Amino acid sequence: MNLVKAKPEHYQDVCMLCKALDNHHANIEPERVQVYTDVSRTPEQYDAYIRGEDRILMIAYINDLAVGFINAKINEVSEKVMHVGRRFALLDNLFVLENNRGQGVATLLIESIQSWCFERNVSKIELQVFESNQDAISIYKAKGFSRIMTRMELDL
Repeated sequence: MNLVKAKPEHYQDVCMLCKALDNHHANIEPERVQVYTDVSRTPEQYDAYIRGEDRILMIAYINDLAVGFINAKINEVSEKVMHVGRRFALLDNLFVLENNRGQGVATLLIESIQSWCFERNVSKIELQVFESNQDAISIYKAKGFSRIMTRMELDL
């Protein structure tokens, strides 16, 4: 397995993985995510994932097949009346194809983001995950992530 920092030429591989991710989300959260047939990410959206020193997208390959990806960007919160100023990486997506789970792909992808953060003096990684995505929650907990907030809803 090897990890590659995404470049423009990896667009199709990332679109394939994003489509699988979106379908996974549609299966576990059908009230929030719908199945669709269009391209999973436009070239402009993909460019926003990979351009700039404050963002990264890593792709995992096994035998030249893209099997997973992770992307993150650095966020800065200014100190204001109630907010403590802080700098953190927001992990936007982590996904591994179902057939390749349990092979250490997610671990390597998370570790790549951790290294990227250390190089940039970023000391925290935050993320959001659907409560129904218990597989992802288990991975994040196993890697040391802890719950800091709960988002709730009320059907009316």
